[in-house]
Amino acid sequence: MKSNHNNSLPPYGEFVPKLLKSIFKALSVLCVNAKSEICVTSQDLDEKLRECFIWLDKEYFPIHRGTNRHLTLNLRSKKSTKNNPIRIVELVKQSFIESQQEAKKRIEYKTDNAIFLPSPLYILYQALTVPEEPQSRAYASIACRTLLFQYAKIHPKTTVKIPEGWKPFDEKDVMNAHQEFLTYAGIVITNLHQPNQASSCFSFTLLL
Repeated sequence: MKSNHNNSLPPYGEFVPKLLKSIFKALSVLCVNAKSEICVTSQDLDEKLRECFIWLDKEYFPIHRGTNRHLTLNLRSKKSTKNNPIRIVELVKQSFIESQQEAKKRIEYKTDNAIFLPSPLYILYQALTVPEEPQSRAYASIACRTLLFQYAKIHPKTTVKIPEGWKPFDEKDVMNAHQEFLTYAGIVITNLHQPNQASSCFSFTLLL
């Protein structure tokens, strides 16, 4: 794994926000496909999913050719196959399928109309990790954590000046937020109250 970030950016900081949005977009494609009465071939579906991420190969990696290739593995292929998988597409599809299977095992009521979404943040974490380098999970974790802090505008208490408008949090805030996360994890997402600043890092994890 090689990072191209400068001192002011976390690992992968140049493209992580846009990549997360692309993951959301890809999941929306799968949701529409799951509810559509129109039969779509696997190749057409793979092409739609691939289009969500093709910017990586067109915009970012021509500048940093040869680095972080795990993110664009086979992205130029129009169909993801067993022998030639488009890695980011397969991660999204597999996470989506597993989410349906796992949720239907645990849910208290049965319905054929529900669609269960995996965490886009977890897909992002998996995508940033180099398969052959498990230690690269540390970089992926930092990137995801930093993204959450930026969205929630919170930062661990420190002697260093934090950005204006951000709120500091300490260990007690984390414990309280963790308890809040456990309390509401099983509740329908629309019933969640507005997260406060201190607990936003965990509330945003649930929302994502």
